[in-house]
Amino acid sequence: MKVSSLRPGESPRLFPADVNVQVSSKAVDSSTGRDFLSTTRSHPGWQESGYVFTSSTGTPLDPSNVRSAFAQLCQRAALGHWTIHELRHTAASLMLSAGVPLHVVSDVVGHSSITVTKDVYGHLVADDRERASDAISSVLYRSARS
Repeated sequence: MKVSSLRPGESPRLFPADVNVQVSSKAVDSSTGRDFLSTTRSHPGWQESGYVFTSSTGTPLDPSNVRSAFAQLCQRAALGHWTIHELRHTAASLMLSAGVPLHVVSDVVGHSSITVTKDVYGHLVADDRERASDAISSVLYRSARS
């Protein structure tokens, strides 16, 4: 599973084995040299759940709390109202506008088939049809002139 393909309800239930990353350094407070992860997990009352993202006590995140915290973050950053799911749509749209092939975007966002991706984002690849038409016309007319 790719982090970029997570649906809003999937990230709170993510286990370390689901993540394929190489970490080069720990989260350390440069002013004190304290390792945040070790400090937090040694805190009295910590409940080891095995999840990547947890509450301050180690319990699984409640999706409604994640949505609420995200909404507050967007509000503080003066971004207006956004949902976590809209970030997924934005990522897919940006990939397509950057020329990433539809089948690759489909794989990254975790759709069950390229058809799902085409149905949702097909309007964004209309320019691709025009470019394809121009390309084949260019080849055919160039060949005809030779």
